[in-house]
Amino acid sequence: MDGILTITIGIIFILIALFFINKNNKNEKEIYKDILIKYNDIKDYTDTMEEIIDNMDSLIDTVFDKYNMLEEKINNQNLQLKGQKIQQVNAKKLNLNEEDNRAEDKNLELEDKNIDEESSLGEGANESVKLKKNSEEKPKTLKEEIKELKKLGLSNSEIAKKLGKGVREIDIITKMMKLKNSNNLN
Repeated sequence: MDGILTITIGIIFILIALFFINKNNKNEKEIYKDILIKYNDIKDYTDTMEEIIDNMDSLIDTVFDKYNMLEEKINNQNLQLKGQKIQQVNAKKLNLNEEDNRAEDKNLELEDKNIDEESSLGEGANESVKLKKNSEEKPKTLKEEIKELKKLGLSNSEIAKKLGKGVREIDIITKMMKLKNSNNLN
């Protein structure tokens, strides 16, 4: 009896073990199914991401193409504007050259008139015409004008009236000129 009892207990343990093994097997099959579902989802996500990346690449390429086209248009417009500006500048230069030529012609005519006047007026007129030409060529400084008027014998108040300056200003400038001359002599 002892043998039957131990066999019965052994069979009961075997059945219990088979029950747990079967239960674990079902759990593992469910886990395996979940893993397969997750694997397929990941595979779908990967395919979708690759598709999105390809779309982004093509979108970036089209954006760069459009940018390059716009840049070319802008460069062409800038070149056209530069060309127009150059034409305008050249036209202005031509106008200025024509105006300069006209001014030179007028100056030549004036010189011819002055020469005619010189020949008709004589030697004294020559010097006055030369003085006029010199005064036209370079403007005199205030000191030079004061020196010339002093040589003519004008007083400081008369010089101030002629030049439209103050008497004190003329006094100061003449004193400075005298000091400079005396320093140069020493």
